[in-house]
Amino acid sequence: SCTITFDEFEMFITQTECNFKVLRINIHSDDIDHLDDHRWEQLISEYLPKLKKFYLEYFQDIDPESGCTIDYEPSQRFTSLFWIKRKWVFELEMNSADITYKIGSYKKRWYDINSSIKLAKPTRLTIENYDKYIEVLNLTIRDILAMTQIYHLEISKHISSDMLLYLIHKFSAIDSLKISSLYIDEQNIRVVSNKNVITKVYLENINGIEEVYFLMRLCPRMKFLKINLVNKINYELYLKNILTKIKQNSNKNLRSLCLYNSTADNKMVEKLQKMIDQEKLLRQYTIKCELNNIYLKWK
Repeated sequence: SCTITFDEFEMFITQTECNFKVLRINIHSDDIDHLDDHRWEQLISEYLPKLKKFYLEYFQDIDPESGCTIDYEPSQRFTSLFWIKRKWVFELEMNSADITYKIGSYKKRWYDINSSIKLAKPTRLTIENYDKYIEVLNLTIRDILAMTQIYHLEISKHISSDMLLYLIHKFSAIDSLKISSLYIDEQNIRVVSNKNVITKVYLENINGIEEVYFLMRLCPRMKFLKINLVNKINYELYLKNILTKIKQNSNKNLRSLCLYNSTADNKMVEKLQKMIDQEKLLRQYTIKCELNNIYLKWK
């Protein structure tokens, strides 16, 4: 961990001729040049051509007294062919105290379905906690969007539907949404949104079927839905209700489900398949179990 400026680090690399294969840096500094992707590209191309693994963590404290005063057009940092070719991706973590900007090797995520790697838009933000004061949160989000556009949003704590709607509105370009657990405010129970472009949703901890219905209305462009199910739940009834709701709503986008449970196996697949056929819920479909995940796809 270090506090040097990027100019100082750049001078060290250019003068020492240390042709690293692996570089890992933790930065605690006010020098935002550490996140200048063009300078990194030039430095690595000219002085670190053998670099195979690159890890950078830059910590920025959240100051409630400061922040961006105007809205910026989000930039596209660390998404050029230079970074795509090396499979180095830019990710962020946010809590109530600081923002951590990270660069590291690509790892397959839950939203990379069908083994498709969309490295052109990899930027993921994980919100571990957030300030209860909306003014401070708004400034923090402005700082993030001044730095980069966000395409994947993960919320690792319990969140209300009010706050979820707020975050989706602010991060309007997100393609995937992962939620730890959700509380639906009564005034939002029937909310419908046609503005967001979310196509993949993952709900980790579920309390009731209404949460699924809410997310289906909130994300009408959703193509893939993943849910973690507890052991005590009636799987057949749960899946029946979801498929029935999709049919009732004439949802033409959602054509893929994943149900995760630590006890999921081929016997569970057989039971679900029997229920689907008996209830005539789907015509052309495939269902399989992989690593405790039950994948259901249909046309």
